[in-house]
Order: sequence, then C-alpha cells, then structure tokens
Amino acid sequence: MQPIEKKQNALVFHADHPALLAACREVWENPSAFGKDDGWSVTIDPWTAKIPPAIMALDAHFITVYASGVNIELGGQWCHYGFETFFDSKPDQKRMIWKNEFSSKELMPGLWFYAENGLPQTK
Repeated sequence: MQPIEKKQNALVFHADHPALLAACREVWENPSAFGKDDGWSVTIDPWTAKIPPAIMALDAHFITVYASGVNIELGGQWCHYGFETFFDSKPDQKRMIWKNEFSSKELMPGLWFYAENGLPQTK
C-alpha cells in the first residue's frame, strides 16, 4: 500500500470522526474567527494555531468554509482527497465535493470523505 493510501485508510477507518465533525461545526458557526471572508466562502490558513486541534492534526492543504459546510483538502494537486461536512442540508443544496467528480463516502451523518484515487476498501 502506498503512503497516500495508508493515510487515506487511517482517515476513513481510524480517525475520530465525531471529534472532527464537532470541530468543523465550530469553525462553520463562526468562520470569520478563523479566516478571511471573500463574500462566497471563508478561506482558512490551515497552519494557524486558532483552528481546533481535530482539524489541525490533519495537516490540511486548504480549508474552506461554505454556506453549507466545511471542506478540508488534504491531498493537494497530485491527488485530491479530504473531508467535507454538510450542516445546511436544504433539499436544493448541492454537495461541493469536487462537483461530485471523485468517489465519496458518508462516514457519519454530515461528514464525508472524498478521494480522487478511489476510496479505501479495507481496514
């Protein structure tokens, strides 16, 4: 198993998903405390000490807060993968997961994992 696949496996099968979802909700409820609002989203510097520890531990490349939830991009340009949360789930609200181009899996209600290279299959 390649290093990226090992990390993805750990994120899907062994991460503390409830803690991550709670941290994302904290950021989503007060995004301006963590980043700069551009009118459509709030971009957060993933290396700032202000973000909750459950998010900081992920070593994210990008963190973006949208009206519907939070996107945490972990892989970067070589292999996109990460988490996306959805707190505002109006029936007409579309998921942002790379316009649904990548495989995705709901890990618990409101928390999704996505991966350009496919989803981990085994623990």
